[in-house]
Amino acid sequence: LVLVILAHLLACIWFWIGSGDMYADTWILHFGLDDSHWGYQYVVSLSWSLTQFTPASGDIFARNMMERGFFVGVLLISMIFFSSFVGSITSGMTRLRGLKSNKLTQQYMLRKFLSENRISRDLSSRIARYVELAFEV
Repeated sequence: LVLVILAHLLACIWFWIGSGDMYADTWILHFGLDDSHWGYQYVVSLSWSLTQFTPASGDIFARNMMERGFFVGVLLISMIFFSSFVGSITSGMTRLRGLKSNKLTQQYMLRKFLSENRISRDLSSRIARYVELAFEV
């Protein structure tokens, strides 16, 4: 939800910069969007904004110094967002791997205990199945 709100705000600012009369060449004029419906202009601005947060490329690009400066700022923000997203996925995978490792270690210790104490194969098998079911819950 935060990403959607941020993308909307950036799209509005991107459109505002492009619709200004400070420069003779803006992205809106260059791509012939000055006479387009406002809804289409918004969707183009939003698509530009969303492509900044993904590895995808877009066909809309800056045409003057102000647009380029805004683009660089948005790019830096999006790099931080994308890096934190990848970091959270990596952290989750590491946690899952740790849980699985803990489970395997405990199963190994149980088998070792049963073997060292010469518990019958039948009873050892039943205990191991029970523990496996208990781990699933």
